[in-house]
Amino acid sequence: MAWAKGGTTTLTSGGDSISVATLPDTKFITYMAHGLATGGTIELRPRFNSDSASNYARRLRADGGTEYATGSIDTADFVPEGAYDSFIVMYVINISSEEKLLTGFGVGYTTLGAGTAPTRTEGGGKWSNTSDPIDEIQAENAGTGNYDTDSNLSVLGTN
Repeated sequence: MAWAKGGTTTLTSGGDSISVATLPDTKFITYMAHGLATGGTIELRPRFNSDSASNYARRLRADGGTEYATGSIDTADFVPEGAYDSFIVMYVINISSEEKLLTGFGVGYTTLGAGTAPTRTEGGGKWSNTSDPIDEIQAENAGTGNYDTDSNLSVLGTN
């Protein structure tokens, strides 16, 4: 099983969305996103094939605390909230006729300096689409700030 680069996008100016389009047909996807804030907070939220309907569900634990589940949401959200810089890694099974299952983790900081530990999340989720493979992936921002220049989304894939 050889992994290949599915695509990468690095912002050359600020914005609220990073997208990697025209992914090759692969059964396994690794999604890596690094968001830098321009001011205010950022929340990296994965979305597939530009589907902004309530077709996602997730189970999340933040900073090792209480686990909670949310259904019928508009992104595959399980990332640190209220961070100024965030990094997430997510693994996805991408079979067209099945719901797309995913698992991943994220880390972000809310205060600069070594005196404050970063926030972390881990979770799993799904995208309920059972008729299409994932061929486009976005990192949508739900925070109060914007993604800054050099924020990046990279995708790997394999069969």
